[in-house]
Amino acid sequence: MMNRVLIAATAVVLALPAAAPADHIPGHRNYDPTWPVPLPGRQHFNGGVVFVTAIGPLGGYEITHALFDIAYVSDGQTPARDLEISVEVTTEAGPREIHVTGADLGFGSGPGTFKGTFSTHDLDGVVVPGFLGPYSLIHLTIGSVNGGIEGEGYFVNSAIILDVTGNEPSLAVTGACPGPMTFTVTGAQPGQRIALLYARGLGSMRIPSGGCAGQTLGLDSTVRLGAVTTSDSEGRAVFQAAVPPAACGRIHVQAVDALSCLVSEVRAIQ
Repeated sequence: MMNRVLIAATAVVLALPAAAPADHIPGHRNYDPTWPVPLPGRQHFNGGVVFVTAIGPLGGYEITHALFDIAYVSDGQTPARDLEISVEVTTEAGPREIHVTGADLGFGSGPGTFKGTFSTHDLDGVVVPGFLGPYSLIHLTIGSVNGGIEGEGYFVNSAIILDVTGNEPSLAVTGACPGPMTFTVTGAQPGQRIALLYARGLGSMRIPSGGCAGQTLGLDSTVRLGAVTTSDSEGRAVFQAAVPPAACGRIHVQAVDALSCLVSEVRAIQ
């Protein structure tokens, strides 16, 4: 998409509008690089296998680490060490699975509450596509090694935590200053709002409000919102501006994907 932006020689403190959707996991910001996938809490099992589908990371993100943080209450009829949890991530190349047993988590037998963690890099490099809007779906299967759960038990305060790395948008600036210039953003989330910011200098200003509140920019406190447009189906957005002489060599620009809150590199207007 193309949009026009006015770049002036002066700037004011940024007030970025709430462009990103509400955080889809309470207390978990959209741009946080870890994504908890909750297990059912205090759900009793009595034979069989339980299937859970949960919202996962933004589509296009790459998994770099997976952590199981599990607490299970068992009545002892099926040893907690025999429990098996499988996590399936659907990718464009097909499903990828990892399996963790109660023994991997350090669980024992008998009745009681068992807590444990297990870290794995078996899903490293997996890129998750978006299914539910921009987010992915993660499938969990909870059962036991012998094919079913005998007796009763339940999970409490448990989660699968996926560390992910997003594709940061890239910003290119073309044209000669002063005069018409084009600012092209690539690698953003498709069909999402892209903001172009500008400031007098470099710094570490945090976005004060909106869906990306708290995200750190590469610009200083003179940052201003220049324009907002929507990326196309390939994650590309284009801005055009008539840049005045007073901005040449004095203004820096940066793009923000308002959904993922990832930021591009900073470019100087020359």
